[in-house]
Amino acid sequence: MGSSVSGRASRRGFTLIELLVVIAIIAILIGLLLPAVQKVREAAARSQCKNNLKQISLAAHNYESANGVLPPGYLGPLPRGTFFADGTAMMAAPNTQWVGCLTFLLPQMEQENVYRGIDANLNVDQGGPIWTCLAASVTMARAKVKTFLCPSDDPTAMPRIGSRMGTFTTSATSTSGTIQVNFFNNTGTAADLGRTNYLASAGRMGYTGSASIDVLQGPFSNRSKTKLVSITDGTSNTILFGETLGGHPSDGSRLYSFCWMGVGMNVTSWGIDLSDTSWRNFSSKHSNTVNIAMGDASVQTFRNGPDVTTFRQIGAMTDGAAPDMSIYFN
Repeated sequence: MGSSVSGRASRRGFTLIELLVVIAIIAILIGLLLPAVQKVREAAARSQCKNNLKQISLAAHNYESANGVLPPGYLGPLPRGTFFADGTAMMAAPNTQWVGCLTFLLPQMEQENVYRGIDANLNVDQGGPIWTCLAASVTMARAKVKTFLCPSDDPTAMPRIGSRMGTFTTSATSTSGTIQVNFFNNTGTAADLGRTNYLASAGRMGYTGSASIDVLQGPFSNRSKTKLVSITDGTSNTILFGETLGGHPSDGSRLYSFCWMGVGMNVTSWGIDLSDTSWRNFSSKHSNTVNIAMGDASVQTFRNGPDVTTFRQIGAMTDGAAPDMSIYFN
């Protein structure tokens, strides 16, 4: 009889040292890949942000085609050039709707139902109750419009929400304007308000009634009726919309966000300082850049600007200057 030999193959597992080496290698690979993934994700977010601004700008162009003028920056006090001693008096001006620019663009952005549900008086030439006191307007203001939000930011978590913003001066001979903003606390029904990362450009300080300030006004201001052909500096040379965050002017900490119903425009008076995320500045969550839409609906990526005067000139529509925008693109 033949003999047979049986055996069992031995199996060897990882030693503890080998396992630790494998884990270390995996950790190193993840550490190398994560920045690349984050960079790709941010690039995609920045591209989507630019597309949002493009869509908002095209909506403004379509509005102008249908109505003969761009939408107003906001429905503030009447008459337009009213002078105020302080911002408190301006914000309390009677018969003032305080509806912002983006509200007028809703029909051009496939938000017709939201627009039709607003019960505030949207006539640029007439006053009316403030939108925050009108039930239907408050309900519609809770609409979340994706195109109004930068994907790199989450403005819903901020402790305070801007409800309206406007500019004024104290007299026709004043050489400095003032911008004023009112806020809700992020509680109760205010916490559900739809937000925006994009505001129209008022230029230096919008329209105040003071010629020395208004020479640098932009396309959007209190009850403005700007035609694209009246932007004599050239639409490709004039800011139309820009990104904004909200913050504290002294330390850059993030405190505020804006609701799209009430806050319509921002100013160029302080230039671009991306270390200062104040509510009065154009700013963003993108690394050292902010997206800006020009009057021809092109979208440019601006970097920190070395010169406030130049940025004011880019925001102005009829000052006749020819600023060198390339200093913001290098």
